[in-house]
Amino acid sequence: LKYDIYQVLGFGMFFGGIAMGAVVQPWNYGVVWDAGTLGALAGVVVVGTAIAFGLYLQGVSMIGPVKGSIMDKPDLTLYLGGTRSGKSARAEARVFQRADGPVLYVATAEARPDDPSMTERIRRHRARRPENWRTLECPLQLGEHIGTALAEFRNTAGTPTVLLDCITLWVSNILFSLPDPEDLSAFEGAVRLETEALLDVIRSSGCQWVVVSGETGLGGIEPTRLGRNYCDGLGLANQLIAAQAR
Repeated sequence: LKYDIYQVLGFGMFFGGIAMGAVVQPWNYGVVWDAGTLGALAGVVVVGTAIAFGLYLQGVSMIGPVKGSIMDKPDLTLYLGGTRSGKSARAEARVFQRADGPVLYVATAEARPDDPSMTERIRRHRARRPENWRTLECPLQLGEHIGTALAEFRNTAGTPTVLLDCITLWVSNILFSLPDPEDLSAFEGAVRLETEALLDVIRSSGCQWVVVSGETGLGGIEPTRLGRNYCDGLGLANQLIAAQAR
């Protein structure tokens, strides 16, 4: 680094003090500058600011700016991959390894009589989950329904873990819930609204989160307008979630 920690701190406090002085104008207040006042001021500056912030900067310099920047992010891991790439199995394995409290499995797929293949996939997913995992089947409004389900874990031991599988089908459910699925503007607006509601729950829950999504459209451009719209919406959701992941 060009400047050391205390040079950065000193310049920051100096220019910050000038700016705040112009706003607060402390010279207009009747302060008695005796030994007690000066001692208290020195304590605030040295202990409450210089030492505390100096230790913070020292820590960032030790672990690196990348790790330092993720400390304020939720405990969120995002798994991306192609169809049948094993992403769900890897996400479940991570939960097996890390979970130290109750687990909420959120499934966005819907079993339909006209789709026996999806019904079979759902059956296989259910069969490999432990019996003590709670399952929430939720095709839409994830933020609202997950928030309600997590309220039941407030007095349980350990940190709850939420495994959400998957964003791909959830975005598809959003698309076909709209009056006009080919209206890209309305679709992206709905995806953004629902994703932000989900992220609000993720950020405020204090839980461990493992989220699974797909990379539909990664290999090429869809030939239909509906397919292109779907890929755009899924890409938007993946970007918003990835930005919060560690």
